[in-house]
Amino acid sequence: MKYMVSALACVFMVCFQGQALAQSNLNGTWRGTGHQSSASGAGSDWSIAMTIKPDGSSIDYPSLSCGGTLTQISRTDTSAEFREHITYGQKACIDGGTITVRLQNGRLAWTWFGTQSGQLINATAVLSR
Repeated sequence: MKYMVSALACVFMVCFQGQALAQSNLNGTWRGTGHQSSASGAGSDWSIAMTIKPDGSSIDYPSLSCGGTLTQISRTDTSAEFREHITYGQKACIDGGTITVRLQNGRLAWTWFGTQSGQLINATAVLSR
C-alpha cells in the first residue's frame, strides 16, 4: 500500500507538471506579420508583437505605432481568446477586437476580428517566438 501511494503521488505530480508546462507553452513573446483583407481587394500587412503572460498579456503593432492590453476570455493547453484594448495609437488601430490564438507545431495561429463603422473586419497571422 505504501508503494502504491508513492506511485500515485508520482503519477499526479507528472500529470500536473505536464499540464502546467503545456499551458506555459503559450506564454512568451510571439512575433510575426498580420494580414488584413478588405472587400475592395486591397489588403494591408503590419508587424505584431504579442506577449502572453499568466499575470497579464499585451499586444503591440510596431509598424502601426499602436498597441495595448489583452484581457483573457478563455484558455486551454493549446489555445486562448483575448479581448483587445488599444491604449496608445488609437487613431491607427481599432479598439475592442477579439484575438484567438492556437498553438500548432511550435507556432501560433493568430486571428483577429472586430468592427469599424459597422463593418466586420478580420485579420490573420502566424507568429513565432
